Amino acid sequence: MGTRTPNQLIKSQLLYQLSYRGSAGTFYGRATVDGKIYRQSLKTMVFSVAKQKLPDYVKEKLRKKRQIGAPATFAEARRLFEQDLENERAKQTVGPR
Repeated sequence: MGTRTPNQLIKSQLLYQLSYRGSAGTFYGRATVDGKIYRQSLKTMVFSVAKQKLPDYVKEKLRKKRQIGAPATFAEARRLFEQDLENERAKQTVGPR
């Protein structure tokens, strides 16, 4: 595998695009991370500036990406919590005498 530039890594890890709101004249960044769509104003009315701000916006949203092994649903989080409680109870009953 060859070396990949940061822009190639960002493009491969999430989808993003630049959108324009005609009535307000403002550019918006749109990023999809882990299936969730983030859309936020880039606070500019100039296309060239919006293109420069977009990679920073995408990197910021990429930081919100779910950690590997972290629970994806509430049910998974609850199951992990209950397992931790059981482990703590087992330690207390077996603990030093």
